[in-house]
Amino acid sequence: MGKFIGVLLLIALGIPLLIAAIFASGLTRAVTSPDFYGDLAGKVVKRMPEMIDKSFAAARQPGAVSDPDARAWIEAMSKAETSFSKMLELTGIQGWLQDEVAMKVARVGDVVAGKAQPGEIFLDMRPLKKALVSDEMGAYLNQVLAKLPECDAMGIEKWKQRAISKRHEKPLPACNPGKEVIEQRTQWMEAWLGQIPDQKPMFEGRVTSEPVVLEALHWVDSAMWLLFLLPALFIAIGALLVRSDGRGFLGVSGGTILTGGAVSLLLSWLASGWMITAIGHNPERWMTGAHARLFGSQAGRMFIKELSGTVGVFLNDLFSPVVTSALIVCGIGLGLIVLSYLLKDRSPSVPTSSTPMV
Repeated sequence: MGKFIGVLLLIALGIPLLIAAIFASGLTRAVTSPDFYGDLAGKVVKRMPEMIDKSFAAARQPGAVSDPDARAWIEAMSKAETSFSKMLELTGIQGWLQDEVAMKVARVGDVVAGKAQPGEIFLDMRPLKKALVSDEMGAYLNQVLAKLPECDAMGIEKWKQRAISKRHEKPLPACNPGKEVIEQRTQWMEAWLGQIPDQKPMFEGRVTSEPVVLEALHWVDSAMWLLFLLPALFIAIGALLVRSDGRGFLGVSGGTILTGGAVSLLLSWLASGWMITAIGHNPERWMTGAHARLFGSQAGRMFIKELSGTVGVFLNDLFSPVVTSALIVCGIGLGLIVLSYLLKDRSPSVPTSSTPMV
C-alpha cells in the first residue's frame, strides 16, 4: 500500500509540479532578463524591411485587398522607383527604429531587472518627426503620386477635406490632387507633428509612480528556486515510500526528476513548434474581415511564413530559459541515477567460505 501511495505521489504531484516549476522559472527568467527585450527588438527591426516587401507582394495579388482606393495606393507604392522599405532607410526611420526604439526597449529589461526606474526612460521622437517631413519623404510621396491619375473635382474636394480632418478611417482618394493640396496637407502634418512631444516616456501612468508590478517581477525572479521546493518535497516523500533504502531512494528520485525534465523539454519544443505551425497553416481560415483573402494567395502565404519566422524568434528567446532549466533538471536526475549505481557497486561483497583441504 505504501509503494502504491508513493508511486501516486510521484506521478500525480511530483512530476506535474516539477514541470510547472520548470516552465514558471524559465518563462519568468526570460521576461525578467535585461537582454530579452533588447535582443528581441533588434531582431524584429532587422527583419522588418523584408516583411514589408513581402506584405506589399501579398497585397498586390488579385482579390487580396477589397477597397479600391487602398488597392490603387498599394499598386502605386509598388511601382514607385523607391521601395517602401528603401524609403524607411533613406528617411532615417529604419535607423531610428534600430538606434532609438530597439535601444530603449532594451532599457525596459533594466527596469524589469530593477536596474533602472520607469520614469528614467524616454523615447526620442525628434528623428521620427524630422523623417516624416524630410525631403526624402517628400520625394517618395511625389514618386507614388506620379503613378496615380489626376484627381477630378470631386477627388480634389475629398483630398481637401482629408487634409484638414483628424480622422483617417479610410484611405486617401487614389488620385493626384496637385501641388497646392499636397502642400496644404503637409502643413497640417507639420502642425500635427508639432503637438507630439520631443521626448515620450516609455512608461506612463501608475507604472512610473507605483512600479509595484515591475518590482514584484524582480523579486519573483530572485526567488524562483523556491518553486522547486514543493515538487522536491513530494518527490522525496514518494521515493521514500517506494524504496526506503539509500540506493533505491536515489534511483527512484533520479528517475522521477529525469522524467520531469525530459517531459518539460518535449513540451517546450512542442509548444513553440505548434504556435509557429498554427500561424503558418492555412491562415485564411482563422483570419476574418475584408483582408482575409490576402492571406490565401501564394504571396500572402509567403508573408505569413515570414511572420511566423519573426514569431519564432520571439518564442525561441521566450522558451530558451525553459529548455535550459529542463536540461539542468535532467542532469540532476541523471546524476542521482548514476550515484545510485555507484553506491551499489561499492557495496561490500560477502566472502565465500571455503573448506580447507586436508
